[in-house]
Amino acid sequence: MAIKNILLPLTGDASGGGVAHWGMTFAKRISAHISVGYEDDLGPVYFTPDAAPLAAYGMFYAHLQKLREDRYALARQHFDGAVAATKMPIVSGPTCARGSTMWLDSGNAVTETFLDYAALCDLLIVAAPGNNVAPSAWSIVDAALFRKRRPALIVPPGAEATSFTRPLIAWNGSAESANALRSALDLFSADAKVTIVGVGKERPGRLPVTEAVGYLGWHCRESEVRTLADKPNTTAAIILEEAHRIGADCVVMGAYSHSRTREFLLGGVTDFMLRHSDLPMLMAH
Repeated sequence: MAIKNILLPLTGDASGGGVAHWGMTFAKRISAHISVGYEDDLGPVYFTPDAAPLAAYGMFYAHLQKLREDRYALARQHFDGAVAATKMPIVSGPTCARGSTMWLDSGNAVTETFLDYAALCDLLIVAAPGNNVAPSAWSIVDAALFRKRRPALIVPPGAEATSFTRPLIAWNGSAESANALRSALDLFSADAKVTIVGVGKERPGRLPVTEAVGYLGWHCRESEVRTLADKPNTTAAIILEEAHRIGADCVVMGAYSHSRTREFLLGGVTDFMLRHSDLPMLMAH
């Protein structure tokens, strides 16, 4: 399936300008539509009536609403700035065979949050959380991969535009890595040079790398396989180092083959890449 309908949530944080420009540049290159809107990641507010004076609740609520309004305004500025820089046409309805964009507001009869639109999008583009420790910085990635079950292009700050001409596929034989490979296939350029990287020994019960090679072959794609020695707790660093060594312009990988709790407590490949990768990543769960 060709990528034609992309969703880009903005939270009104500092990274929004960069990811909005990156997303529109990418959508324009592949002649896709990209819908942009504000995703309120501050979460609901719950009050315990006898815990504090009513006036305190009112002040807190007013402050939170002002914060939401300010973040919405900044998100909209990021959208407008990206439109001006990329000269992406703004449309009000479906177009075909050309890049376009629109600003979508949530909180109406159609959706409760902007990410509800993800149910019928081909791809999400979101900012990488990096080493930001704020829970809100991770909530969008979590929502994209788990709650909405959509493939996501994760864009680190300052990432250069990618044409998917030199993708690196991080393969561990899991269902997640297979989902990522399927999702990325339509993004590869016609002359893409695909490298499949496996780190360490293949695990019993998982798809061997030959299956990934065969899948690409059925889609008339040649690929090179590289198997690298593993070291404890360095798998992600090995993948990222290899990506730079071969000049990869993106990394394709499954997200959270282990549980999120395990990765949060002990670290893992997904967690490391979300924090440290300077290359765009196509992730799927």
